[in-house]
Amino acid sequence: MGSTLVYWDIFRDYLNAGRVPVQENYILHIPAGSMFRAAKLLADGNGELSTSEFKSRAKLTDKSFYNVTRDMRLLGLAKVEDDKVVLQIGIMSEGDDFEEHFRGHSRERLRRNRLVARILDALEIEGFLPLNGVANLLADSCPYISASEETWLIYSRVFSEWIDASDLATYNKKEANIYKFSPGTEIRERNLLLGKSRGGIAVPTIQYEPIEDAGIRLINALDGTKVIDWTGMTRSTRTKSLAALEDLKFIVRKRRSLTVLGRLRNFVNQTERRPSLFAERALEIDSFATFVEILRKYESTGRTLRQLGAELNEELKADWKESTAEVNAKVMLNWARHSGLAPKAFETRWRPNHLSESDQISLFQSNES
Repeated sequence: MGSTLVYWDIFRDYLNAGRVPVQENYILHIPAGSMFRAAKLLADGNGELSTSEFKSRAKLTDKSFYNVTRDMRLLGLAKVEDDKVVLQIGIMSEGDDFEEHFRGHSRERLRRNRLVARILDALEIEGFLPLNGVANLLADSCPYISASEETWLIYSRVFSEWIDASDLATYNKKEANIYKFSPGTEIRERNLLLGKSRGGIAVPTIQYEPIEDAGIRLINALDGTKVIDWTGMTRSTRTKSLAALEDLKFIVRKRRSLTVLGRLRNFVNQTERRPSLFAERALEIDSFATFVEILRKYESTGRTLRQLGAELNEELKADWKESTAEVNAKVMLNWARHSGLAPKAFETRWRPNHLSESDQISLFQSNES
Protein backbone atom coordinates (compact mmCIF):
# COMPACT_ATOMS: atom_id res chain seq x y z
CA MET A 1 0.00 0.00 0.00
CA GLY A 2 2.87 2.37 0.88
CA SER A 3 4.55 2.06 -2.50
CA THR A 4 1.24 2.70 -4.26
CA LEU A 5 0.90 5.98 -2.39
CA VAL A 6 4.45 6.96 -3.27
CA TYR A 7 3.79 6.30 -6.95
CA TRP A 8 0.52 8.26 -6.70
CA ASP A 9 2.42 11.22 -5.18
CA ILE A 10 4.95 11.11 -8.03
CA PHE A 11 2.10 10.89 -10.57
CA ARG A 12 0.43 13.87 -8.87
CA ASP A 13 3.71 15.83 -9.18
CA TYR A 14 3.72 14.94 -12.88
CA LEU A 15 0.14 16.19 -13.34
CA ASN A 16 0.88 19.46 -11.48
CA ALA A 17 4.32 20.23 -12.93
CA GLY A 18 4.33 18.32 -16.22
CA ARG A 19 7.43 16.38 -15.19
CA VAL A 20 8.68 13.75 -12.78
CA PRO A 21 11.16 15.89 -10.84
CA VAL A 22 12.09 13.45 -8.08
CA GLN A 23 12.11 9.67 -8.00
CA GLU A 24 13.56 9.05 -4.50
CA ASN A 25 11.41 8.95 -1.40
CA TYR A 26 13.04 8.31 1.96
CA ILE A 27 13.32 9.83 5.42
CA LEU A 28 16.76 10.40 6.90
CA HIS A 29 17.34 9.47 10.54
CA ILE A 30 21.00 10.39 11.13
CA PRO A 31 22.08 14.06 11.38
CA ALA A 32 24.47 15.39 8.74
CA GLY A 33 27.30 16.00 11.22
CA SER A 34 27.28 12.39 12.42
CA MET A 35 27.15 11.14 8.85
CA PHE A 36 30.07 13.34 7.82
CA ARG A 37 32.20 11.98 10.66
CA ALA A 38 31.33 8.42 9.63
CA ALA A 39 32.22 9.09 5.98
CA LYS A 40 35.46 10.80 7.04
CA LEU A 41 36.44 7.68 9.01
CA LEU A 42 36.12 5.66 5.81
CA ALA A 43 38.06 8.23 3.80
CA ASP A 44 40.83 8.19 6.39
CA GLY A 45 40.80 4.38 6.19
CA ASN A 46 41.59 4.52 2.47
CA GLY A 47 37.96 4.04 1.49
CA GLU A 48 36.97 0.95 3.48
CA LEU A 49 36.93 -0.56 6.96
CA SER A 50 35.79 -3.89 8.31
CA THR A 51 32.37 -3.65 9.95
CA SER A 52 33.89 -4.34 13.37
CA GLU A 53 36.59 -1.66 12.90
CA PHE A 54 34.02 0.84 11.61
CA LYS A 55 31.73 0.18 14.60
CA SER A 56 34.63 0.54 16.98
CA ARG A 57 36.01 3.79 15.52
CA ALA A 58 32.56 5.34 15.15
CA LYS A 59 31.50 4.04 18.59
CA LEU A 60 28.32 2.50 17.21
CA THR A 61 26.02 -0.10 18.71
CA ASP A 62 24.53 -2.75 16.43
CA LYS A 63 21.32 -0.73 16.13
CA SER A 64 23.05 2.59 15.44
CA PHE A 65 25.36 0.84 12.93
CA TYR A 66 22.27 -0.30 11.02
CA ASN A 67 20.78 3.23 11.03
CA VAL A 68 24.02 4.87 9.92
CA THR A 69 24.74 2.41 7.10
CA ARG A 70 21.10 2.56 6.01
CA ASP A 71 21.24 6.35 5.53
CA MET A 72 24.70 6.12 3.94
CA ARG A 73 23.32 3.64 1.42
CA LEU A 74 20.27 5.83 0.68
CA LEU A 75 22.53 8.81 0.01
CA GLY A 76 25.01 6.80 -2.02
CA LEU A 77 27.78 7.57 0.47
CA ALA A 78 28.79 4.03 1.38
CA LYS A 79 27.65 0.43 1.26
CA VAL A 80 28.18 -2.74 3.28
CA GLU A 81 29.57 -5.74 1.42
CA ASP A 82 31.65 -8.78 2.41
CA ASP A 83 31.73 -7.67 6.05
CA LYS A 84 33.22 -4.30 5.04
CA VAL A 85 31.90 -0.75 4.89
CA VAL A 86 33.01 0.77 1.58
CA LEU A 87 33.01 4.47 0.74
CA GLN A 88 31.24 5.20 -2.57
CA ILE A 89 32.03 8.87 -3.14
CA GLY A 90 35.69 8.39 -4.02
CA ILE A 91 38.97 9.00 -2.27
CA MET A 92 40.17 12.59 -2.24
CA SER A 93 43.52 13.64 -3.66
CA GLU A 94 46.01 15.09 -1.24
CA GLY A 95 45.12 18.67 -0.38
CA ASP A 96 41.47 18.38 -1.51
CA ASP A 97 38.71 19.35 0.91
CA PHE A 98 36.75 16.23 1.88
CA GLU A 99 34.07 18.33 3.55
CA GLU A 100 33.34 20.18 0.29
CA HIS A 101 33.38 16.86 -1.57
CA PHE A 102 30.90 15.40 0.93
CA ARG A 103 28.70 18.50 0.75
CA GLY A 104 28.61 18.54 -3.04
CA HIS A 105 27.68 14.85 -3.24
CA SER A 106 24.96 15.24 -0.61
CA ARG A 107 23.55 18.28 -2.37
CA GLU A 108 23.08 16.40 -5.63
CA ARG A 109 21.48 13.40 -3.92
CA LEU A 110 19.13 15.47 -1.76
CA ARG A 111 17.87 17.42 -4.76
CA ARG A 112 16.45 14.10 -6.04
CA ASN A 113 14.57 13.44 -2.80
CA ARG A 114 10.85 14.16 -3.16
CA LEU A 115 10.50 15.40 0.44
CA VAL A 116 13.48 17.74 0.15
CA ALA A 117 12.09 19.08 -3.12
CA ARG A 118 8.80 19.93 -1.41
CA ILE A 119 10.58 21.71 1.44
CA LEU A 120 12.57 23.76 -1.07
CA ASP A 121 9.42 24.53 -3.08
CA ALA A 122 7.74 25.82 0.10
CA LEU A 123 10.79 27.95 0.93
CA GLU A 124 10.69 29.42 -2.56
CA ILE A 125 7.18 30.67 -1.85
CA GLU A 126 7.36 31.50 1.87
CA GLY A 127 10.99 32.52 2.30
CA PHE A 128 11.31 30.58 5.53
CA LEU A 129 9.61 27.78 7.46
CA PRO A 130 9.54 27.05 11.19
CA LEU A 131 10.47 23.51 12.20
CA ASN A 132 6.87 22.63 12.96
CA GLY A 133 5.99 23.81 9.45
CA VAL A 134 8.59 21.43 8.03
CA ALA A 135 7.20 18.67 10.26
CA ASN A 136 3.67 19.27 8.97
CA LEU A 137 4.90 19.25 5.38
CA LEU A 138 6.69 15.94 5.91
CA ALA A 139 3.64 14.38 7.58
CA ASP A 140 1.32 15.57 4.80
CA SER A 141 3.71 14.21 2.18
CA CYS A 142 3.91 10.80 3.85
CA PRO A 143 0.32 9.77 4.74
CA TYR A 144 1.43 6.13 4.68
CA ILE A 145 3.67 6.69 7.75
CA SER A 146 2.11 6.79 11.20
CA ALA A 147 4.20 8.86 13.62
CA SER A 148 3.70 11.18 16.58
CA GLU A 149 4.10 14.97 16.33
CA GLU A 150 7.35 14.71 18.28
CA THR A 151 8.72 12.16 15.80
CA TRP A 152 7.86 14.39 12.85
CA LEU A 153 9.66 17.24 14.61
CA ILE A 154 12.73 15.03 14.97
CA TYR A 155 12.55 14.17 11.27
CA SER A 156 12.13 17.86 10.38
CA ARG A 157 15.23 18.75 12.41
CA VAL A 158 17.30 16.08 10.67
CA PHE A 159 16.10 17.15 7.21
CA SER A 160 16.77 20.82 8.03
CA GLU A 161 20.31 20.04 9.16
CA TRP A 162 20.96 18.06 5.98
CA ILE A 163 19.55 20.77 3.75
CA ASP A 164 21.72 23.34 5.51
CA ALA A 165 24.85 21.16 5.37
CA SER A 166 24.29 20.73 1.62
CA ASP A 167 23.92 24.49 1.01
CA LEU A 168 20.35 24.14 -0.23
CA ALA A 169 18.93 26.37 2.52
CA THR A 170 19.99 27.94 5.81
CA TYR A 171 18.92 26.36 9.10
CA ASN A 172 19.01 28.49 12.24
CA LYS A 173 18.93 26.04 15.12
CA LYS A 174 18.46 28.74 17.75
CA GLU A 175 15.42 30.21 16.00
CA ALA A 176 14.18 26.76 14.87
CA ASN A 177 13.64 28.16 11.38
CA ILE A 178 14.89 27.16 7.93
CA TYR A 179 15.45 29.94 5.42
CA LYS A 180 15.57 30.08 1.64
CA PHE A 181 19.12 30.24 0.30
CA SER A 182 19.60 32.27 -2.89
CA PRO A 183 22.87 31.31 -4.65
CA GLY A 184 22.58 34.35 -6.92
CA THR A 185 22.90 36.78 -4.02
CA GLU A 186 24.12 34.74 -1.04
CA ILE A 187 27.47 33.26 -0.10
CA ARG A 188 27.88 30.59 2.54
CA GLU A 189 30.69 31.37 4.96
CA ARG A 190 31.18 28.51 7.40
CA ASN A 191 34.71 29.14 8.58
CA LEU A 192 34.39 32.75 9.65
CA LEU A 193 32.86 34.08 12.84
CA LEU A 194 30.74 36.85 11.41
CA GLY A 195 30.00 38.31 14.80
CA LYS A 196 26.88 40.03 16.01
CA SER A 197 25.49 43.22 14.63
CA ARG A 198 26.76 46.07 16.76
CA GLY A 199 24.49 48.04 19.02
CA GLY A 200 24.88 51.67 20.07
CA ILE A 201 26.65 54.21 17.86
CA ALA A 202 27.87 52.72 14.58
CA VAL A 203 31.42 53.99 14.12
CA PRO A 204 33.84 53.03 11.31
CA THR A 205 36.59 50.85 12.77
CA ILE A 206 38.66 50.13 9.66
CA GLN A 207 39.97 52.21 6.80
CA TYR A 208 38.58 52.23 3.29
CA GLU A 209 41.12 50.05 1.45
CA PRO A 210 40.36 46.68 3.12
CA ILE A 211 36.61 47.36 2.84
CA GLU A 212 36.95 47.80 -0.91
CA ASP A 213 39.15 44.68 -1.06
CA ALA A 214 36.59 42.61 0.88
CA GLY A 215 33.78 43.82 -1.39
CA ILE A 216 35.71 42.76 -4.50
CA ARG A 217 36.37 39.33 -2.96
CA LEU A 218 32.66 38.86 -2.21
CA ILE A 219 31.62 39.66 -5.78
CA ASN A 220 34.34 37.37 -7.16
CA ALA A 221 33.04 34.56 -4.93
CA LEU A 222 29.44 35.19 -5.96
CA ASP A 223 30.36 35.04 -9.64
CA GLY A 224 32.67 32.05 -9.25
CA THR A 225 33.11 29.28 -6.72
CA LYS A 226 30.76 30.75 -4.04
CA VAL A 227 33.71 30.43 -1.65
CA ILE A 228 35.43 33.63 -0.51
CA ASP A 229 39.18 33.71 -1.01
CA TRP A 230 40.57 35.45 2.08
CA THR A 231 44.22 34.80 1.18
CA GLY A 232 46.47 37.52 2.59
CA MET A 233 43.78 39.12 4.78
CA THR A 234 43.92 38.57 8.54
CA ARG A 235 40.91 37.33 10.47
CA SER A 236 40.61 40.64 12.32
CA THR A 237 40.69 42.67 9.09
CA ARG A 238 38.06 40.60 7.33
CA THR A 239 35.77 40.63 10.38
CA LYS A 240 36.00 44.43 10.61
CA SER A 241 35.59 44.79 6.85
CA LEU A 242 32.42 42.68 6.85
CA ALA A 243 31.04 44.70 9.77
CA ALA A 244 31.73 47.90 7.82
CA LEU A 245 30.10 46.50 4.67
CA GLU A 246 27.02 45.73 6.74
CA ASP A 247 26.98 49.22 8.31
CA LEU A 248 27.21 50.61 4.76
CA LYS A 249 24.27 48.39 3.78
CA PHE A 250 26.26 46.66 1.05
CA ILE A 251 25.60 43.24 2.61
CA VAL A 252 23.32 41.53 5.13
CA ARG A 253 25.02 39.14 7.51
CA LYS A 254 23.14 36.04 8.63
CA ARG A 255 24.19 33.21 10.91
CA ARG A 256 26.25 31.35 8.33
CA SER A 257 25.76 33.26 5.13
CA LEU A 258 26.11 36.68 3.56
CA THR A 259 23.52 38.30 1.33
CA VAL A 260 25.19 40.58 -1.20
CA LEU A 261 22.99 43.52 -2.14
CA GLY A 262 22.92 44.94 -5.65
CA ARG A 263 24.56 48.19 -4.56
CA LEU A 264 27.76 46.30 -3.68
CA ARG A 265 27.94 44.90 -7.20
CA ASN A 266 27.52 48.43 -8.57
CA PHE A 267 30.27 49.66 -6.25
CA VAL A 268 32.69 46.94 -7.35
CA ASN A 269 31.90 46.98 -11.06
CA GLN A 270 31.61 50.75 -11.58
CA THR A 271 35.19 51.66 -10.75
CA GLU A 272 34.92 55.34 -11.66
CA ARG A 273 31.85 55.78 -9.46
CA ARG A 274 33.27 54.05 -6.40
CA PRO A 275 33.98 57.29 -4.48
CA SER A 276 30.46 58.66 -4.98
CA LEU A 277 28.77 55.30 -4.31
CA PHE A 278 30.80 54.86 -1.15
CA ALA A 279 29.99 58.44 -0.07
CA GLU A 280 26.29 57.84 -0.60
CA ARG A 281 26.30 54.83 1.73
CA ALA A 282 28.78 56.27 4.26
CA LEU A 283 26.70 59.42 4.80
CA GLU A 284 23.84 57.19 5.97
CA ILE A 285 25.99 56.37 9.03
CA ASP A 286 25.20 59.14 11.51
CA SER A 287 28.63 59.26 13.14
CA PHE A 288 30.38 59.69 9.79
CA ALA A 289 27.88 62.29 8.56
CA THR A 290 28.55 64.26 11.76
CA PHE A 291 32.29 63.96 11.18
CA VAL A 292 31.97 65.32 7.63
CA GLU A 293 30.03 68.33 8.95
CA ILE A 294 32.86 69.00 11.39
CA LEU A 295 35.38 68.83 8.53
CA ARG A 296 33.35 71.37 6.56
CA LYS A 297 33.45 73.78 9.50
CA TYR A 298 37.23 73.86 9.22
CA GLU A 299 37.65 73.59 5.46
CA SER A 300 39.81 76.72 5.43
CA THR A 301 41.67 76.44 8.71
CA GLY A 302 42.11 72.69 9.17
CA ARG A 303 42.28 70.74 12.46
CA THR A 304 44.45 68.03 14.01
CA LEU A 305 43.13 64.53 14.52
CA ARG A 306 43.10 65.11 18.24
CA GLN A 307 40.94 68.20 17.80
CA LEU A 308 38.64 66.48 15.32
CA GLY A 309 38.25 63.46 17.59
CA ALA A 310 37.49 65.62 20.61
CA GLU A 311 34.79 67.58 18.77
CA LEU A 312 33.25 64.43 17.32
CA ASN A 313 33.22 62.86 20.79
CA GLU A 314 31.36 65.88 22.11
CA GLU A 315 28.89 66.03 19.23
CA LEU A 316 28.01 62.32 19.54
CA LYS A 317 28.08 62.34 23.35
CA ALA A 318 30.10 59.16 23.01
CA ASP A 319 32.29 59.42 26.14
CA TRP A 320 35.34 57.99 24.34
CA LYS A 321 38.86 58.12 25.71
CA GLU A 322 41.01 60.73 23.99
CA SER A 323 43.06 58.04 22.21
CA THR A 324 39.91 56.27 20.99
CA ALA A 325 38.43 59.51 19.69
CA GLU A 326 41.65 60.24 17.78
CA VAL A 327 41.72 56.77 16.18
CA ASN A 328 38.05 57.13 15.17
CA ALA A 329 38.81 60.50 13.59
CA LYS A 330 41.75 59.00 11.70
CA VAL A 331 39.58 56.23 10.21
CA MET A 332 36.79 58.64 9.28
CA LEU A 333 39.24 61.05 7.66
CA ASN A 334 40.47 58.15 5.54
CA TRP A 335 36.85 57.45 4.52
CA ALA A 336 36.27 61.13 3.72
CA ARG A 337 39.33 61.27 1.49
CA HIS A 338 38.45 58.12 -0.45
CA SER A 339 34.81 59.17 -0.88
CA GLY A 340 35.67 62.67 -2.10
CA LEU A 341 34.04 64.27 0.94
CA ALA A 342 37.18 65.73 2.52
CA PRO A 343 37.35 69.55 2.16
CA LYS A 344 40.48 70.98 0.58
CA ALA A 345 42.25 71.53 3.89
CA PHE A 346 41.94 67.79 4.62
CA GLU A 347 42.49 66.33 1.13
CA THR A 348 46.22 65.93 1.65
CA ARG A 349 48.64 66.13 4.52
CA TRP A 350 47.98 69.25 6.53
CA ARG A 351 50.65 70.40 8.99
CA PRO A 352 49.83 73.42 11.13
CA ASN A 353 52.97 75.43 11.84
CA HIS A 354 52.54 75.54 15.61
CA LEU A 355 52.64 71.72 16.06
CA SER A 356 55.70 69.68 16.83
CA GLU A 357 56.73 66.85 14.48
CA SER A 358 55.38 64.26 16.95
CA ASP A 359 51.97 65.93 16.96
CA GLN A 360 51.95 66.31 13.18
CA ILE A 361 52.65 62.68 12.37
CA SER A 362 49.45 61.40 14.00
CA LEU A 363 47.39 62.96 11.23
CA PHE A 364 49.14 61.10 8.45
CA GLN A 365 50.18 57.65 9.60
CA SER A 366 48.22 54.65 8.33
CA ASN A 367 45.81 52.88 10.62
CA GLU A 368 46.85 49.26 11.01
CA SER A 369 44.04 47.06 9.74
